[in-house]
Amino acid sequence: MASAQLAHIVAEALDGRRRLFQLETWFDETSLTVLGGGQHRLSGQPVRLASVHVQPRTPGSAEVTLRLVTPSLSHAAALRVSRYGQTWVGSGLVLG
Repeated sequence: MASAQLAHIVAEALDGRRRLFQLETWFDETSLTVLGGGQHRLSGQPVRLASVHVQPRTPGSAEVTLRLVTPSLSHAAALRVSRYGQTWVGSGLVLG
């Protein structure tokens, strides 16, 4: 469930509905940098989350792939979601 929620947050951030400083609890610094670049690249285009696939790796981690769509293109993304105490954190975000 946390993986799907973080996937929705990625789409909202790229769409401009979430500011990066709001995501510092849920994403590592490198992923925030990637999101910032994605916001710049996709600015002005609505971004919708089309699909999410979660592959559990351990009881405390999963790999998540996303398909994001804009009016003109589909974009792929991937991230790792890991549990740290009571919090799930996204790391290693890659946008294609």
